[in-house]
Amino acid sequence: AEGRVISVVPLPKLLQPQHNLRNSLVVLIDVLRTTSTVITAMGEGLHAAELLPNILAVKHAETRYDRGNIILGGEQQRAFIPGFDKDNSPRSYLEGSAGKTGLFVTTNGTRAVSWVRGSKLLVLGSFLNIEAVVKTILFHMNAVSTILLVCSGTDRGQTRSADDELCAAAILRSLIEQAQSPASFILDDTAAAVLRSLQATRRDTFPKHFQQLPAAMALAELGLQADIDFCIDINRYASVLPVMTATGHFVPLLVHFAATVVVPPPVLSCADTEPVDTVAVYVISTDRAGTQLTGRVDPRISDAARADISGVLEILSSESVGIVATSPLRRAREVAQLVAAESGASIEIYNGLSAVDYGEWTGLTPEQVDTFFPGDQATWLAGSWAEHDGESWNALVERQWGTFAQVVLSVRARGDRSAVVVTHQSTVRSILTSVRGWSQKDWSGLDIPQGSVTCLRYQHAEDRKTLECFTVEFVGLKRVDFQESFVPRPGAGVQV
Repeated sequence: AEGRVISVVPLPKLLQPQHNLRNSLVVLIDVLRTTSTVITAMGEGLHAAELLPNILAVKHAETRYDRGNIILGGEQQRAFIPGFDKDNSPRSYLEGSAGKTGLFVTTNGTRAVSWVRGSKLLVLGSFLNIEAVVKTILFHMNAVSTILLVCSGTDRGQTRSADDELCAAAILRSLIEQAQSPASFILDDTAAAVLRSLQATRRDTFPKHFQQLPAAMALAELGLQADIDFCIDINRYASVLPVMTATGHFVPLLVHFAATVVVPPPVLSCADTEPVDTVAVYVISTDRAGTQLTGRVDPRISDAARADISGVLEILSSESVGIVATSPLRRAREVAQLVAAESGASIEIYNGLSAVDYGEWTGLTPEQVDTFFPGDQATWLAGSWAEHDGESWNALVERQWGTFAQVVLSVRARGDRSAVVVTHQSTVRSILTSVRGWSQKDWSGLDIPQGSVTCLRYQHAEDRKTLECFTVEFVGLKRVDFQESFVPRPGAGVQV
């Protein structure tokens, strides 16, 4: 990343050809309050968002959705829009956001999107997710030519906004503090100026300084002091990163490379432990989030799935669980915590158990993918195709199966006789496809219910390959599919 240029653009209209937008990573900032609100909504489970330029565009977009699955949100000149569901206060999205798609329009923030949608990577930033923004810049900086922190401004993007620029400065300061080679960053004149403005402010006086800025004072006069306090709660949603996809939707992606838990290499031999011959592995599939291709979008687990998981915990109550291996995605980690609390087992996070990376299909339904990208789903299932900016089917199955086998061999080496793997429908499909030798068509046709458990048994044999040591006990069972003795009912679950 030698000589990587970082620019602060005070207003979208000040973007210049030398900013090289098409090969840039853009962080769009509207602290009070658009980006803060979208980040909050996604932190509370919003599946996707469209940021639209005017009310007419919102009404047009509304016709593409089931009304019960969307939220109309925003403001015009800080006033609530009649006929909308919510205003532009981030606190309004602390409840009722889970599982929905938000259609937003605001005076400044949503209007700015049209200026930067041509960038190579577009994300939303605010004080609420500085950590996610910084980790993203550090991770992707070698893939872009410039990094642009674009401020939305005020007065419909005509006037510079000190609160947005202060946020840009906070991002710059955190970036420089975390970079291995800070001197490799080249700040343009505006970036250097806003950084100097922040350096003149002590961290302990920052909240007071922020509240004296014009936009904050204007909100306070409207009785919205609570919104100001909320919007400067630094890193409240430290891993929430709204990212624009090729379809124009923003989706919340988990910043995997900022995972707080680092899993050591699996233990393949233990001097004080005798490996066991048989290991039972219970694989829990988390919430599938309806018909959307959720993939690495990171919503919380739904109430319905949580109820199903509670029943599954009863089934596992008689097992002596050695470890709980989980995907890094939040919905899986939440389930893993429930299992660990019940069983007393430790949690280990494996990135390889993560859901499929759908690339630019993320957040769409399969029907929408066929509409926007005709024929691509069938091409993807052929094996090595990955031109949707996601992962190929071959790479997916290899990753998920390889990680699962690694977990099981590690459990066996430790002398544990059972383990729980918390993951996603795609992972269960990949495991079964590998064990059974199925085709891509079999993989795509396998419907694993949310909140269900699948059991495989590993029987060690020196003369057999790892793959040949697995047998499938049952697939996709819920609590209702078991008899009182926790024996599966005949014919219950997914038949394979």
